[in-house]
Amino acid sequence: HLPCTAGTLSAVGCLAADVRRDFARAILEPASAVSGRSEAWFEALEREAEAALRAENVPLERRTTSRSLSMRYMGQSYEVDVPADGEGDAAERFHRAHADRYGYSRPEAPVEIVAARVAAVGVGREPKIPKHRPAGDDTPDLRPLWLAGREAVVEAGRWAALHAGHE
Repeated sequence: HLPCTAGTLSAVGCLAADVRRDFARAILEPASAVSGRSEAWFEALEREAEAALRAENVPLERRTTSRSLSMRYMGQSYEVDVPADGEGDAAERFHRAHADRYGYSRPEAPVEIVAARVAAVGVGREPKIPKHRPAGDDTPDLRPLWLAGREAVVEAGRWAALHAGHE
């Protein structure tokens, strides 16, 4: 199915889409050494996030933020993002997330927090698009075409007359 104004539909989708901004602060410390300091990191990142959504003119009631920690086993070259809130301490959540993603965890290994992250989302509004109402008779016109080297007469529907779901 093709909308008659596909370019306009694409633009409407862009206007209705969520606004998302991501903020991060490098930490690079053992998870066992950050006791209680993460709240200050997140508060600073959330202030930046709120300012960014305010600059995008996102109303308060459509703003959300989520916190996460990028973590890894000491010496690893890749991180796993772990929600900052949840059951257990950050290291326990990391072990569970690592096992879920890679099929194993190493609870005895030291864990490092690489970064604190805040994702700020301005939730888009669903556009109000009127339903198409057929305009006029939907009897197709007959038009000559050349197909496979010979003339053929084919039916050609008028776009404005087609009803929703027409095949």
